Amino acid sequence: MGYRNLIQNKLVFVFNKINNLARWAVFESKKEKQFNFETGDLDYSTENKQAKIVVTNETKLPGSDKVRLSLMVRNKPIGTMRSYDTMTLDGVTYKIDKVTVDDKFVSLIEVVNV
Repeated sequence: MGYRNLIQNKLVFVFNKINNLARWAVFESKKEKQFNFETGDLDYSTENKQAKIVVTNETKLPGSDKVRLSLMVRNKPIGTMRSYDTMTLDGVTYKIDKVTVDDKFVSLIEVVNV
């Protein structure tokens, strides 16, 4: 077993152990298909992936009713997230604001409710 597999197995173990801190979220990843020249829009398909996340920080943005969440998630279930992807947590939809760390094992992502 290589180090990559060992790390992936330990991450599953860690996220299962912190069960009271981890919550299930659904990530919607948009896959670009093609540009529609008649309408001027991008035609795309979406892919939903469910993953456990840990919310590390929650901040209310000044002057608005928006909330920014900082969260940690394993990369394997969700893949690479981009700024046009979304996440749903407890019935609230969040836009991916920025990915601050993506080391191919764990991502630290900031999201803002829409």
